[in-house]
Parts: sequence; structure tokens; C-alpha cells
Amino acid sequence: MGEIAGQVIIAVASAVIAYIVGYRKNKIENELSELDSVQKAIEIWQKTATDLQAEIKELREDIVKMRNENRRLHVAVAKFTKALQKFDPDLADEINKEINNEQN
Repeated sequence: MGEIAGQVIIAVASAVIAYIVGYRKNKIENELSELDSVQKAIEIWQKTATDLQAEIKELREDIVKMRNENRRLHVAVAKFTKALQKFDPDLADEINKEINNEQN
């Protein structure tokens, strides 16, 4: 009977030790998996932020180009209406009024 009790104790102790080791191993693997997932999410967000920064830079450059073009067009329209004033003052005044209404 003592021999059987010893074998039972050894079997139970082995099972408990295996459970503890397995539990710790699973816990570490889960933490590593979570860290890997977090790292992947960080990489995705960093790439997204970099892409957005590049797009913002491009859009700002486009805005500068459009503002410059708008200034050139305003100058051209002003010259045109000034020249038109000689031939058709009423039409030139109408164009100037329309431009002033759009600016306000």
C-alpha cells in the first residue's frame, strides 16, 4: 500500500509541476503574442502617420501653387478689365462688381 501511495504522490506532484510549468509557458507565450500584436499595430500607425505627413506636405504645396495662380489670374483680370474700360465701361464695371462680390 505504501508503494502505491508513493506512486500516487509522485504522479500528483508530477502533474502539479507540469501544470505550473505549462501555465507559466502559456502565460509567457500569450504575453509575447500580445507584444507582437502591439508592435505590428505600432508599425501600421507609424506607416499611416508617415503617409499622412507626405500627403499633407503635397497638399500644402498644391495650395501654394493655387494661391500663386489665383494671384496671377487676379492681376490678369485687373489688366483685362482696365483695358476693357476703354471699350465698354459698363461691362468692365460689371466684371469688377462680380469679382468684388466673390471676394467678400
